[in-house]
Amino acid sequence: MMLLKPKFLLLDEPVNSLDKDLSDKIMKNLYEYFKINDISIIYISHNRSQLEKYSTSIIEVSNKEVKKIE
Repeated sequence: MMLLKPKFLLLDEPVNSLDKDLSDKIMKNLYEYFKINDISIIYISHNRSQLEKYSTSIIEVSNKEVKKIE
C-alpha cells in the first residue's frame, strides 16, 4: 500500500535485472495494483514484449523521434 496517492509513477526499468518469470510476476502485480488504484504508469523499458503485455499505449523514442505505437 502506498502512503501517498500519486496520479502517476515513473518506473525506469524496474525489473530489468530479474529473470523472466520473476519479472513477469512483479509486473503483473504492479499492473493490477495500479489499475485498481487508478494510478498511471510511465514505464521505461527496452523489453518491448513486456511493454506490449502491460501497457494501454506505447510511445517509442528512437533517433530523436517520438512515435506512438498501437
